[in-house]
Amino acid sequence: MNMKAKQHGGARPGAGRKPLKIKKKSVTIPLLPSDIDRFNAYCKANSTSQSKALTKWINRHSKSK
Repeated sequence: MNMKAKQHGGARPGAGRKPLKIKKKSVTIPLLPSDIDRFNAYCKANSTSQSKALTKWINRHSKSK
């Protein structure tokens, strides 16, 4: 048998997702099931992620921008 190592595959310079400039943190917020359903429906109707929807709401309602 040929015991030569394969020469394809593996890591490549510059490949992969680039790191974010500011790292995001996860939070857990207790909500009523009905509020979760409404929030998920809003995100789906607006084709946006939960993170983007909440960030947009915070920025719109924040007094200290």
